[in-house]
Amino acid sequence: MRAQWSPHLKQVANPPIVQFKQEIARLLPPHREILDLTQAIPSYLPPAIVRQYLLDELKGKKIFFYTEDQGLLELRKTICEQSEQKNIQIAPDNILVTAGANMAFFIALASILQPGEEVIVPTPYYFNHEMAIRLCHGVPVEVHLRPETGFSLDPELIEKGLSPRTRAIVVVSPNNPTGALYSAQNLHQVYELCRRHGLFLIHDETYEVFDLPDRQHYTLLSRDDWSENLISIHSYSKTFSLTGFRVGYLVCNRELLSELLKIQDTLVICAPHFGQKAALLALHNDPTWLAEKKQLMEKKRQLFHQVCADVNRNFTLLVSGAFFGYVKHLYQTSARAVAMSLAQKAAVTVLPGEFFGTGQESYLRFALGNIEEKQFEELGHRLKKFTMSESSS
Repeated sequence: MRAQWSPHLKQVANPPIVQFKQEIARLLPPHREILDLTQAIPSYLPPAIVRQYLLDELKGKKIFFYTEDQGLLELRKTICEQSEQKNIQIAPDNILVTAGANMAFFIALASILQPGEEVIVPTPYYFNHEMAIRLCHGVPVEVHLRPETGFSLDPELIEKGLSPRTRAIVVVSPNNPTGALYSAQNLHQVYELCRRHGLFLIHDETYEVFDLPDRQHYTLLSRDDWSENLISIHSYSKTFSLTGFRVGYLVCNRELLSELLKIQDTLVICAPHFGQKAALLALHNDPTWLAEKKQLMEKKRQLFHQVCADVNRNFTLLVSGAFFGYVKHLYQTSARAVAMSLAQKAAVTVLPGEFFGTGQESYLRFALGNIEEKQFEELGHRLKKFTMSESSS
């Protein structure tokens, strides 16, 4: 008799980007440059000091060894020191360095969820969060944010989604997939909601350094009482272009962190040593490097605004920020169908809204980091020429 895997996995979606790229591979024009806007990958390399370090360190032995389960103490101290400059008070024992933000999120869920408990996910949501909730035998509860408000965080809608089985609320700001940057007031209101009901607020701050010209990122770690209900998640993938190095961290109270270590040790022991060292070096790097990259991403966002303004006939930009633009298509068909046709006819690949929750069939996510500035003009030309026939829709 053939052994069978757990039927529970059937409740978890396939990795959306992998699945979609496999689906469109046969459609892409073979002799045309592909403008790939599916995944949030920076077009720039990590700081030169990081790249040189790797070349030098590979000649020795230490980089191939484990670090402490919790992460390099020097890295955690540096995080605390730089946080203190922003009036954020955390200690090294509040920090768990993880193999990326997704790992941090999974570990957090595994430590707080009982089977069947619910997690509020404002929709559109980040698909890996929904997948992780189901993997941990939780129940994702969608709360649909309003497009007319730019998908801003709505504490009243979130409160209506609560039930006796609610265990946590997830907030992603700056947001993936929309790019929306939530206000301090709304974040405080949701945190107070968690305090009143004894819930965890998991705040994914992966894109925290990518502010908007008219609004700064706000972290709830600035509250004096953050440790009571907050789990804060961070990543260096986009900040320092370390996507393949898999390094991020989470912040929580010491009691919970001691439990998280059980999960971390079981799954990976520690985050990759070279990723931790790369993050440490990047944190000590000349700050002008990061300032330039923030300016670059803001320039790309502005260029995308111009692209959408020029092709307003078929695509309307609803909100943008960080690495993303969330666009409404005006075709009488699904976002998946539009995205497939874009790949085939225009050699432009984007993700359909269906990957980000129910009711998202009219939207497309454009990830702006992966293409160069000079390619936005070409993107505009292709979107202008793009049409869908009635038969294809």
